[in-house]
Amino acid sequence: YQRRVRAFHSSQMVHFGKTLEKERIARYAAEYIEYRVLKKQLKLISQRRRPGQPIPPDDESEIQFMRMFESELEKVNAFVSSKMKEFLNALANLQRRIHMSKESPDSLESETDGLGQEFVLLHKFIIHNATGFSKIAKKHDKKTGLASRPWLEARLSYGESFILFKFDTLIVGISDVYSRIRKLRETLKKQKDGTSGQDEGVWVPPQSFERKTTKYWVEPENLLAVKIMIVKQLPVLIFGRKDEGKPPGLESGTSEFKVGDSSPITSIYLDNANLDLYHKRIIREEGAQLIRLRWYGQYSEAKSPSQVFVERKTHHESWVENESVKERFPIKWKNVWPYLNSNWNPEEKIRKKVANGEMKETEAEGILTLSAEVQKKISEMKLIPLVRTVYNRSAFQLASTNAVRISIDTDLLMMNEVTSKPVGKWILEAKDIPSNEKVNFRQGILEIKLQDTPPEWINQLLDTGFLTEVTKFSKFLNGCCQLHPEQVKIVPHWHTPESIPYSALI
Repeated sequence: YQRRVRAFHSSQMVHFGKTLEKERIARYAAEYIEYRVLKKQLKLISQRRRPGQPIPPDDESEIQFMRMFESELEKVNAFVSSKMKEFLNALANLQRRIHMSKESPDSLESETDGLGQEFVLLHKFIIHNATGFSKIAKKHDKKTGLASRPWLEARLSYGESFILFKFDTLIVGISDVYSRIRKLRETLKKQKDGTSGQDEGVWVPPQSFERKTTKYWVEPENLLAVKIMIVKQLPVLIFGRKDEGKPPGLESGTSEFKVGDSSPITSIYLDNANLDLYHKRIIREEGAQLIRLRWYGQYSEAKSPSQVFVERKTHHESWVENESVKERFPIKWKNVWPYLNSNWNPEEKIRKKVANGEMKETEAEGILTLSAEVQKKISEMKLIPLVRTVYNRSAFQLASTNAVRISIDTDLLMMNEVTSKPVGKWILEAKDIPSNEKVNFRQGILEIKLQDTPPEWINQLLDTGFLTEVTKFSKFLNGCCQLHPEQVKIVPHWHTPESIPYSALI
């Protein structure tokens, strides 16, 4: 919510009221917050206020303002709720019509394009109104002398508030619609050509392949538009989902979409007090390594993930025969702490799997070698958990090929892991880490991976101006800079000077 507000109105030189009048969506004008009316009421309150004293909370003008604020909030809430239901019904209707195969794919696609643009407009409406309510709450305290802003802003995040509505299920829904349109178009083409109706099959990762990776930042207000452009070409990739094209609620008669377009990923990066791994990575030293622990899904002391991946990324320069590589192996959560302290290794478990025929000998040797090398590196360099990153990842890829793969990471939170912990614990719950040891990253991080020449739609996506290329962006490097600035000798090229203490730049 705060990111949306800052993104919409970054310039302090233009009055918000004028900006709102200029950028408001004409069709939705009657549903907007009555910003000028609320400002007028605040002016009336300030005129009734005695010099040097706050307005009494039971003053008639103050009571009237609170009623107006609540009424405006309920109006916007009701409108956004009705639009969300309208969109869900429209998606379910499109799914059913595609399933019946009685309309042309081009016609259905054009209608879906229009629906996607309606999503973008509502998203813009939400940002406008969230900004308006926040600014009115701030002006209220300034004009009245009261300290009601925290309560007013808390009211915006309570119950059925419009700012709590998320578009992730709508993204999955429209992705499914585009997927079924592609399948319908392919089926009709095969029928026309008289060719076999068999599918191409599901993509299976090859043993090795080369991909060019480019990273971009996307401002929060543009994320939805970017995702909609992507899902027209690539479906949302949701691991474990059997059929993304199945019409939601087709049998049950409902139009609810239960699946979101992103899932949480947590990584804990290891380094020592001198940030040796950081400095080797930032100068791209040949053979520079990054070591991290990674898991998927939420974490809490009550319910920890079943397994954690120990990962090692090794950088190789272009003049070296070997390519940069990422290697990893899984261990159970309970074994992480003893592994980090060289009191446990996976050899017994791995040998047992080989004996039972669950793993090939070559695979087992690879894991044991990697495990031993990482454990030795941790011990010799005195590596400890240093930076934690938590974010939600959306992935987009066709089921039949990985020629084009896109991921978008949002809601990135970076935390300092070098905090006091009870003996025997290597991690704290996020809520137990002090707020001054946490940093939010407001932009979305989009990564495009290509095996070949980019298709035309990728060029069109880049031409929108929504993507800002950030060469070799790294969450690890960024987190170290912001959470351990005193040890940083070289800052990444994307880092703004004002976010780094002067001592870190010399």
